[in-house]
Amino acid sequence: MDGSEKLPPLVIGKAAKPRWHFTNIKSLPLRYESNQNAWMTCKIFLQYLHFLDAKMGVWNKKIILSLDHCSAHPTETSVLRNIRNEFLPPNTTAYLQPMDKSIIKNFKHNFRSHLCKTFLHDLEAKKLLTKISLLAMHMTAASWTSMPQSVIANCFRKAGFTHASVSSRTGDEVEMLVPSDEWETLQEKLEFSSTFDEYVSVDDEALPCK
Repeated sequence: MDGSEKLPPLVIGKAAKPRWHFTNIKSLPLRYESNQNAWMTCKIFLQYLHFLDAKMGVWNKKIILSLDHCSAHPTETSVLRNIRNEFLPPNTTAYLQPMDKSIIKNFKHNFRSHLCKTFLHDLEAKKLLTKISLLAMHMTAASWTSMPQSVIANCFRKAGFTHASVSSRTGDEVEMLVPSDEWETLQEKLEFSSTFDEYVSVDDEALPCK
C-alpha cells in the first residue's frame, strides 16, 4: 500500500490465441488470460489467486487483498495459505477501495497517452492493426510500471489505510502526457472533438465482469 512493489498486470482479452501468439513472442511483461467477453470471471480470478498465493509463498510473504463484492470475487478461498481476502462492506467501494481513489484513473491516463502517441507516429493502418494487440500489452505494462509510488500511497491513505511508512503528502493528480498540439492533431486526423479527459473516461461505466 506504500507503492513500493507492483505486481505485473493481469490482462483479459477475447482471443485465446491473439495475433501476437503466432509471431514467435516467447514472453510478455504481464499475465494474459482470455474470456469470450474479455471479462473477469470467478474462474480466472481463482486461477490468479492460486498463482499469487504460490508466489507469496516463494517470497515468504503474507498479504491481505482488499476486495469489493464483485460477482467474480469468490468468498470461499480457504485453501489459500499466504493470502487473506478482506471484503469491503456493501456499497462502500467508492469510499474505501484505494483503486477507485485515482489509481485506476492514473493508469488509464498513462495508457491512453501512450496509445495517442502511437497513433501520432503515422503508422499505416494495416500495420497498426496487426501490431496493436502486442503494443497494447507493452503499453499496459509500461503504464503500470510508470505509476508514481506517491499515487498508490496517497490513494490508500485517502481510503483510510494508514501506516507509518505511508507519506501524507499529495501526489495523485494526473497530468496530461499528450501535449495539447499533438492532441489537436489527433482530433483533426480522426475527426472528433472530445477532450483528452473525456477520452480517458469514455469507458468508466463499462462492466468489468458479469
